[in-house]
Amino acid sequence: GMTHSSVSLPGKRIFPVAALARRVVAQRGARADAPGFVRGVDAHCEEHQGPQRAVVRNGEDAAKEQGIKVKTGKFIMSANGKSLITKEERGFIKIVADEETDVILGAQMMCARATDMIGEFVTAIANKMTVAQLLKGMRAHPTYNEGIGEALEEAEGGAIHVVPKKKK
Repeated sequence: GMTHSSVSLPGKRIFPVAALARRVVAQRGARADAPGFVRGVDAHCEEHQGPQRAVVRNGEDAAKEQGIKVKTGKFIMSANGKSLITKEERGFIKIVADEETDVILGAQMMCARATDMIGEFVTAIANKMTVAQLLKGMRAHPTYNEGIGEALEEAEGGAIHVVPKKKK
């Protein structure tokens, strides 16, 4: 089905993807197969006191259960310039990719603006993008979004603001 993206607030549930769906239906008719619908990608977002949470598709454990060898990249937001400026250093961004193909399988975020940034991963997963392809995107400084680039770079073994992984 279509992407499900919900934001949970005390006493309310808001579906921000609904605006996109209405626009696509109005432009292309009420066909669920019309271009513009993101199929097979589920995203869940939560906004509450503390860092926002956003998850899309497969986590590391789910991918491993499916027999997929994975590589991960994780960035702790306390090293992000914008997080330091706004005093919202708590949190992380983690990506999961297929070790063999480099295709991004999922992402988890618990940080400021997670619900604003998850769309980049939904687009990447829907288009079967690789870590290398998504790394080509521009991320201005200082922004929270730089954390995505850092997590991607860490998956590739080259993030400059992350303590290097131990060699196996």
